[in-house]
Amino acid sequence: MSTNDWVLLIIIVLVVLLLLVGLVWALRRRAEVKRREEAAHIRDRVTEKQPVVEQRAVVAEQTDAEARRAAADADAKAAEAARLRNRADNQRAAADRSREELDADVARANKLDPSSGGEHRVDGDQRVSGDHHVGGDHRVGGDSRHGYTGRETGENDLPPRV
Repeated sequence: MSTNDWVLLIIIVLVVLLLLVGLVWALRRRAEVKRREEAAHIRDRVTEKQPVVEQRAVVAEQTDAEARRAAADADAKAAEAARLRNRADNQRAAADRSREELDADVARANKLDPSSGGEHRVDGDQRVSGDHHVGGDHRVGGDSRHGYTGRETGENDLPPRV
């Protein structure tokens, strides 16, 4: 091979290398442009969907506020239920004390006059004796023929003891 052939071969190799470098550069540039276009497209979609996402966040916050209100209402109702249970327990205890006092009064009356022969009890299984009825509805004493039935259910309705 002559010198001219070597020079020509080197020039051809350089041209091919330059073409390959140019091709690689063009492909990279093209890929970079595609990535930029895709990124711009994604940013546009995000911009379009952002109001929808913000609306969902507002709805979620409203739902959370509603849940907090419902929980507060439930807590208030639970507190009211506990208060009412406590009140019922106190009323039940007062009724039991009143029943015990009445039982004591009946026992004292029977002790003072054992000849009356009647059984009087004030509890869930009351008995009737004479014109006086102590019923399951907690009516105490009285003559129902004359419209007087004694103490109806309730609290603190007992007359003062003499």
